[in-house]
Amino acid sequence: MEIRVAKWAGFCFGVKRAIEIVQETIKKRAGPVYSLGPLIHNDQVVEKLTQLGIKKIDFLEQVEDNGTLIIRSHGVGPEILKKAEKYRLKVVDATCPYVRKTQQLASDYALKGVQVLIVGSREHPEVKGLMGWTNGQALVVERPEEVENLPELTKIAVLAQTTQSLANFRAVVNLLKQKAGTQPEINNTICNATRLRQQAASELAREVGIMIVVGGKNSANTKELFYLGQSTGTPTYQVETAQELKKLWFKNINTAGLTAGASTPHWILEEVKNKMKELAEINEGNLNENLGENEVLGENENLVENQTIFETADKDGELAEKESGFKMSLDENAAVKPLIQGEIVSGTVVQVGTNEVMVDIGAKSEGIIPLRELSSFPNVVSPYEVVQAGDKIDVMIIKAEDSEGKLILSKEKADTEKAWAALEELYHNGEYVEGVVREVVKGGLLVDVGIRGFLPASLVEQGYAEDLNKYLETTIKAKIVELNRNHRKVILSRKSFLEEETAAKRQELFANLEEGQRV
Repeated sequence: MEIRVAKWAGFCFGVKRAIEIVQETIKKRAGPVYSLGPLIHNDQVVEKLTQLGIKKIDFLEQVEDNGTLIIRSHGVGPEILKKAEKYRLKVVDATCPYVRKTQQLASDYALKGVQVLIVGSREHPEVKGLMGWTNGQALVVERPEEVENLPELTKIAVLAQTTQSLANFRAVVNLLKQKAGTQPEINNTICNATRLRQQAASELAREVGIMIVVGGKNSANTKELFYLGQSTGTPTYQVETAQELKKLWFKNINTAGLTAGASTPHWILEEVKNKMKELAEINEGNLNENLGENEVLGENENLVENQTIFETADKDGELAEKESGFKMSLDENAAVKPLIQGEIVSGTVVQVGTNEVMVDIGAKSEGIIPLRELSSFPNVVSPYEVVQAGDKIDVMIIKAEDSEGKLILSKEKADTEKAWAALEELYHNGEYVEGVVREVVKGGLLVDVGIRGFLPASLVEQGYAEDLNKYLETTIKAKIVELNRNHRKVILSRKSFLEEETAAKRQELFANLEEGQRV
């Protein structure tokens, strides 16, 4: 049985960041360290953190004075922060940056007197925290059918729980727009990590005979992956650990898909993958069903070593390097490429950090791509949105050696150089370009065509484009109507493409018409 792992699966940037913050806090602690509720929705990781000294509490009244309180990745409301001050707690904020951004939006709207509506689960800690930032005045909608029960509102600001399904969010928004007297201001605050995992899981589920989703039973984003798998018609199962897999699930299955929620560490994902292989081999009659304990991947394999939570395995099943430090793989005696500033070279991503990426380009040492040099889009807050360890990418050499002796690289500049060459050829040949809509801005859309292209609202459709938000994260085709490399200007027109497409279809229709034919 072939096992295909979704391109985007497992720990996301926000969760990794929270774990790293916890590990640093444990090292520097001068007293008890508390987490108000589980740091993330994964029982196995929470248990390991408990073993390292983190005390999970449900109420602040359970703490001792002068301890340290870690704010979990889901965030909290301002009332919790004030209460922590009362108990003289040192607060370490591990709130996911995407969640913090949503909290700020909720607070800003509330201060302006605008009614906030959150699309999400009422009982989820992130949503409860968002409620706090509106002084408890926000409305919460979980499903589209709840919209009709909302009171009459003249103006509302719509936010999304960051782990929401994009389809559910859009369905709620569409109904809000149809509701009489409602003028919604839409803020799609679903994080990129969630979107990427959902898209990858949905695509994979359509290509396999069974889909396995790994993640905590209380994890909202894991549940969404499970529902997405089910919606494709492919048999889909959610498990927390490898021990929950059933041999019967894989009978007569040739290809299985595997994905994991954003709170699932790679070592659990790898255990599940290995167990899937084992059960498939049993079904194929290649293994004795009564395997000894030493032959089955046990609970104690792949345990955390040296207080490091993240471990993964490569395709051959060998233990890969921990994300906290990637061992050099270059042969010290190998030939080293000369470094030329401005040259574009190919490399392999060997480590993804919080604010930078390490790339092996065959030099004496790995090069560094700062976050700002990863993408031309400023809304990228994490390197994990752009690259993953093992990716093959092109980079431009910015500095062969900076003040600290580092080799500085840029993926954004390399991508830009390649993109301009491709765009200029398409422009001169009058051909269309494909791109993904990344942002809705004043006056139109920002489209990723290798670099940032601007699509004016008046050129989005053949008529008036009423809702630009529906194009977010969709792939569109457009003509390039203006191209100026010196001013880094790319103006697009989807309207021109649609008009040409319509004209071509009309011409084809007339060319095939015959006398007496009814149309």
